[in-house]
Amino acid sequence: MGFDEVEAGDGESYFCAKVRYRVEDEITRDGTKITITSTGHSWVSADAGVVKEEDITRTYVDDNLVGEETRKLLLKSIEKG
Repeated sequence: MGFDEVEAGDGESYFCAKVRYRVEDEITRDGTKITITSTGHSWVSADAGVVKEEDITRTYVDDNLVGEETRKLLLKSIEKG
């Protein structure tokens, strides 16, 4: 997807690769199909690992949308040793 400079919670900036992802889990329980999909982006730095992540998780029951959540993660700080 490209590269971005991302500022962590402590003010440090990291050069990151921006990666798009999609994860899908499917469970069948008592004849009911439950599908959970997460679609989002991760910003990954060689120096710090995952610096930022944003995604939307949707839950479907028998292909009907029953829930949606948005998640945002930002690295607060890192200690290198």
